[in-house]
Amino acid sequence: MKELSMPLEQERELVCKAQKNLNDFVPLYEYYLPKIYRYISFKIRDQQAVEDIVAQVFCDALEHLSSFQWMGISFGAWLYKIAYHMVMDYYKKPVVQPFSDESNIPHQQDLVEEINSSWSLEKVYEALKTLPEISQQIVTLRIAEGLSHQEIGFIIGKSVDSTKVYYSKAIQQLRKIILITSFILFIFWHLYV
Repeated sequence: MKELSMPLEQERELVCKAQKNLNDFVPLYEYYLPKIYRYISFKIRDQQAVEDIVAQVFCDALEHLSSFQWMGISFGAWLYKIAYHMVMDYYKKPVVQPFSDESNIPHQQDLVEEINSSWSLEKVYEALKTLPEISQQIVTLRIAEGLSHQEIGFIIGKSVDSTKVYYSKAIQQLRKIILITSFILFIFWHLYV
């Protein structure tokens, strides 16, 4: 598992300093920027939107830093909660789909190459997108970000036990999706190639 945050005592000291002087926010920003960026970019594929949302997460954190209180959860979990809500807001906005012409339709050779490739991160991402949104969030926060069930519960507003149940069911669903998709690709490969 990846470590979510720096040691709590060090983090607490940096947050207290930053609450007194916003210039002292820089070490927290530098530490959490790659983590928050990775989380948001895993959830959103539009690079410009990712950069805008990451910037907004840290702007909101700075704006509300004086109201941050230690409640048994790390500062990092608080940042992830801000990011989580911004990702949810992003998906609530209407999406305009560009017109797709026939040049975007893959040729049989492209399909064969795709079938020959192993399950990539992109395919896992696509499989993850078939799950309910809450399950997607929990799996992403648990696996990609290495957060504990307690931290995930805080971020999404669910109990620890609920996050464990959602996580377990989501992993079972992902395994089924990957197994079924692999089987279909196997059949396709043997019938058409």
